[in-house]
Amino acid sequence: MERTTKPNQSQETTEDLLDQVTQQTTLSEPPLDTTCTYMAVIADIDEENQLWLNLPQLEYLINAYSCVPVCNNDIGRHCVIGFIEHDFSQPVVTGLLHQPNAPELHLKATQKVVLECGKSKIELDEHGRVYIRGRSVSSQSYGTNRIKGGSVKLN
Repeated sequence: MERTTKPNQSQETTEDLLDQVTQQTTLSEPPLDTTCTYMAVIADIDEENQLWLNLPQLEYLINAYSCVPVCNNDIGRHCVIGFIEHDFSQPVVTGLLHQPNAPELHLKATQKVVLECGKSKIELDEHGRVYIRGRSVSSQSYGTNRIKGGSVKLN
């Protein structure tokens, strides 16, 4: 003798509702024309270094790729975005809008920052060492010019 079970009323109702919703749901159009470029605001860079943007046309933040370097100092800056292959799920920052009167430039790296021009070079490393190299190095102060260190060697 085979044993059969009859679905209860709540299982049938749930399955019926799911079928109805599935049948009535159609893919909606993306909320933006993906052939255009848009201006957005950099909202956040999370712990996984994912970039989140705020577009005035949307009520939610979107996750985006970037063609340009973006750091925490850029949060709040305006950027220009497009879409990879016109796909709304793949926004990409193509540039940051220039800020002529930005209060500071903040560079951050985990191992080393190098500023180089011709034969001049400034290096900052992760251990706190600063190297300044050049054909000549000049230091000028209108006030006191101090040199401090555990030991100071002059030629």
